[in-house]
Parts: sequence; structure tokens; C-alpha cells
Amino acid sequence: MNVRDELQAKLARFEELEQLMSQPETMADSSKMAAAAREHGSLARLANKFRAYKKMSDDLHGLIEMSESDDPEERAMAEEELEGLKANRESLWDELLEMTIGGEDAVRSRCVMEIRAGTGGEEAALFARDLYEMYKRNAENKGWKTEIMDMSPTERGGFKEIILGLEGE
Repeated sequence: MNVRDELQAKLARFEELEQLMSQPETMADSSKMAAAAREHGSLARLANKFRAYKKMSDDLHGLIEMSESDDPEERAMAEEELEGLKANRESLWDELLEMTIGGEDAVRSRCVMEIRAGTGGEEAALFARDLYEMYKRNAENKGWKTEIMDMSPTERGGFKEIILGLEGE
């Protein structure tokens, strides 16, 4: 199996997992959902890059056809864009190779965590803040990158909700 076939197989598996995770039976079984989400997350970056590579390849074929046009303006415009697209596509292919051949060293995992204050008013909001600080400290200790994506603070320093992204190995 060559690299392109391996990437295509991983993309197919990624899409299969997307379908699986949207089925009610999977949503009802938390262990099955967690396993599918874990595998889906591990393939997400690779699948998205491979989709971008395939789109660039399609665009490249379109530009090659345009560069063979009888219209000199269209041909000049296509040839100008062609060089930049070739370089971008080659760079993306190199990244894909590194991710595929590099194995686990090249894999970084990402997740989005949402913490919401439940029933309990300000006390629940303060507890949500404490949870956020605990998870943030844990991520920092493990060397993970954290990013606050959205938050709804309360007047006393708690959070009605906070959404953060975590990235690390």
C-alpha cells in the first residue's frame, strides 16, 4: 500500500467514524462513543490536511486546463497561479508524509472542553471556575497548550460557562 492509498483509507475511516458518531445507538453507548471520538480525534488533523491536498490537486488540474486556453489573458493568469499552487501543494504533501511516516511522534491531540455551571447560581458558577483552574493547571503540568475559546463570567468571578481548547501529546 502506498502513502496515497494509506491516506485515502484513513480519510475513509474518518468519514465512517463521523457517520458512526451521529447514529443514536452510538450516542446511547458512552464507551462506544468515547472510543469512536478518540479515534476520530486522532485522524482529524490528517483527514483535514488530506482533504485540502485533494482540493488543491483538483484546483491544479483546472489551472492546467486554463493554461492551455486560447485566450492569452486567461493563460497568463492560470500560469501565474499555477506556480504558487504547486508550491503550496508540495508543502502540504510534505506535511502529510511527515504525519504518515513520522508515526506517533508527529501526532498531537486536540480536544474542546466545555464547563457549565449547573443549578445553584453563584456557587455553581464559582465551582465551574474552580474546575476550569484545575483542568488548566493539569494541562500546564503536562505541557499542553490551552486556549479559552469562549466564556461567560459572572460578577463574582465565576463562570456560567467556559469553553477551552486543549492541545498536546
